[in-house]
Amino acid sequence: MAVNILEQFKDEVLDTLSSVASGFIGESETTTKGVLESVAPAILSAVVQRSKTEEGASGLLNMLNQDSSNILSDLGSLFGGGDSMLNKIMDSGLPIVRSLMGDKLGSIIDWISNKNSTSSHTVSSLLSLATPFIMSLISRRVKGDNLGFSGLTSLLGDQSASIASMIPAGLSGLLDFSGVGTAAKEAVTKVSNRISDDSEETESKAGVAEGKPNYLPWILLIAGLILMWFLLRNCNSCKKTETVTTTTEAMDTMQHKMNEVADTIQSKVIQAAAPVKGALNAAGDWVADLGNTINLELPGGIQLNVGENSVEKRLVDFINTKTTDTAVLKHTWFTFDRLYFEKGKSTLTKESEQQVKNIYAIMKAYPSLYLKFGGYTDSDGDAAMNQKLSDTRADAARLAVKKLGITGIRIQAEGYGEQYPVCPANDTPECKAKNRRIEIRVARM
Repeated sequence: MAVNILEQFKDEVLDTLSSVASGFIGESETTTKGVLESVAPAILSAVVQRSKTEEGASGLLNMLNQDSSNILSDLGSLFGGGDSMLNKIMDSGLPIVRSLMGDKLGSIIDWISNKNSTSSHTVSSLLSLATPFIMSLISRRVKGDNLGFSGLTSLLGDQSASIASMIPAGLSGLLDFSGVGTAAKEAVTKVSNRISDDSEETESKAGVAEGKPNYLPWILLIAGLILMWFLLRNCNSCKKTETVTTTTEAMDTMQHKMNEVADTIQSKVIQAAAPVKGALNAAGDWVADLGNTINLELPGGIQLNVGENSVEKRLVDFINTKTTDTAVLKHTWFTFDRLYFEKGKSTLTKESEQQVKNIYAIMKAYPSLYLKFGGYTDSDGDAAMNQKLSDTRADAARLAVKKLGITGIRIQAEGYGEQYPVCPANDTPECKAKNRRIEIRVARM
């Protein structure tokens, strides 16, 4: 019996994901489910389209074989991680969506948005959330049946009927869906033909004729080696050339992000300039010298009274640069200077309220702004406990801003424990206080 990926998504994932994601994105469960019913066939159609070419199918196979996320193993526990886990899943799915849909992505989002009478942010978020599950369903079949190149293309080619039954007519036009079923199998046909041609040439050279020894087993062996050489050549080419294909980019993203289910922590090395002067307060927190108080003007006539060296001032200055460089966005972090927690807990102190309100005001003034919070501890105590504390503190800061009226999908949070100390010695109260911190970066603007 042919495998139906969309039916598996519907049976195993759709209802649970609709229920959990509706609160996360601030939509009704009915709307959320309607959008997911549109995005699932769109994602699978894009995967099938990618498998039209030999290079695309080979890249997909590599990516699927390297997916070790086990995202389908226990959905209850997975979604029990709350908004933080949903943010991480969405982070892993977004680059794959962009790779699969390319310059059609904006049109696809707009079409689904109009059909379901919802925002483009909702559609974009659900596309990113659904993609890792679709890919994992395919990966499970590839690994479970030990599928190779031809098996994958056959599997994807067999999805045409289910895609056609679920995808809306207007959306199929945007995706160039017509004919993907047969086109998806063209790659393996081309490889088979090439093997056949090479086999005939080998047979001719070997002088096979009536009355001579049977070289057929050797011919088949050579044909298999040719196929292996062809696939390995494609793979090595992807690794050695400087121009990396979008399929390989998706493979790298799946390998690093789905395995870690987070930003690549090792790459977090660049810190935004922060005030270095300050002193400890009675509670043992580091109080930075913020300089003179200024009026910080935001779009919409909003004004904030903040220090000239404050995180608010530095963050807004950075936002106004309007940079779109992904590396710059990912590596530029700002350290909060007035965000404190009760000792050993993830409860924000009263002194933190004003800075939380200021971040909310900035996000309200820049409605396309997405932020990420990073939590850190000093290196005293157990590393595992420090990691957990940094997670809960980062998420507490995120929730504090969200409760003021910011949609959950615009704010992410992750803890880094005692990694990346700003004061590596960790040998004085001042040094430890500087290491105990929450940072913020722009994820998108």
